Amino acid sequence: MADSPARRKEDAGACAERIKEIGTAATRVALVWFAALVFVWATKIEPSFGPVLRYQNAVKRKKNAEKLYGKKLRALKRKYENNEYFELKAVPAGGQPGEPSIRWAFVKRDRPRAFSKSEQPQAGTSKEPVTVQPSLGDSADNDEPRPAADSPDEDPPEEEKEPPYWDRDKLKEINAHLRTLTRISLDAEARRAGATTVEFELLSYKFPSSVLYAPLVWNLFFLGLFVYLFFSRRRLIKLIVKYTESAGGARLYHAPWWVSPLPRLRGGTRADETVGWDGGKKTRVTVVAVLLILAMALQGRVARIGLEVIETLGSGREATLLKVTHYLIFILSVLLALLWLLPTDDKREEGGTA
Repeated sequence: MADSPARRKEDAGACAERIKEIGTAATRVALVWFAALVFVWATKIEPSFGPVLRYQNAVKRKKNAEKLYGKKLRALKRKYENNEYFELKAVPAGGQPGEPSIRWAFVKRDRPRAFSKSEQPQAGTSKEPVTVQPSLGDSADNDEPRPAADSPDEDPPEEEKEPPYWDRDKLKEINAHLRTLTRISLDAEARRAGATTVEFELLSYKFPSSVLYAPLVWNLFFLGLFVYLFFSRRRLIKLIVKYTESAGGARLYHAPWWVSPLPRLRGGTRADETVGWDGGKKTRVTVVAVLLILAMALQGRVARIGLEVIETLGSGREATLLKVTHYLIFILSVLLALLWLLPTDDKREEGGTA
């Protein structure tokens, strides 16, 4: 007889043993799994974010230096673009390690050469000053205008000797900015090289991994733990409901506390009235909710690290794919947490107790 008290007692005993077995195994796996995740986060994921932040700051300093250097250089270039005597040019530098390979300097423009008599341009086209000089053996009426020759003893104009001192000071400032920009660029390259990998250790073996993928792998393992606990809880709830309906009021002392909240049974009673837990129902649900919130906060922190690393070091389709994966994992975890805390009733669990 399927509904006899002996049969119900036997079913209740089998359910209790199964609940104890699944609950103990799931609790042990969760503790070890979660402890390993926290250890990896504290010793690998979080410390690896420091070099990335330092590289990020170096990139910001480089951009600011480039902006200031470019602004001052463009202004001085525009000023000397049509200057009659000097032009601003990049000339090779000493090439010392850590120093720029070029420097900016004022270079004299080539002066127009003097025209000979046969090369003299047509009237009205030359900008050279002309004077009338009589030729030997010719009358003054036959004199022709000739270009005035530069006197070798005449000093060149002051603006032809060198640019004004305020422009020379600006040039020194530009070259100083160029040296600063070179040093910042070298520092950024060195920091990038030190921020791209994170090393994991297992026993005596070391496994270098890209810092782009380390947070993503951590989140995948976290999601795996969450999914495992979520479905273990569903199995335990079905067994607890079945035990409650078969035990005839007998208490159950082997159910893990983290399966709260339990569903409401037919007739208005709740399954947690059969489970022998210490503390009230609200206390257990509050503890479970707080732990879920803390777990989501930890996963959110790792996801933020991953997104910052991708934003700093990633590029192209790979970066886009990694970002989308991080968002999907976090959204799925939040949905599982909400489903965990949603109240359930006998209709939702009825199919599992048949």
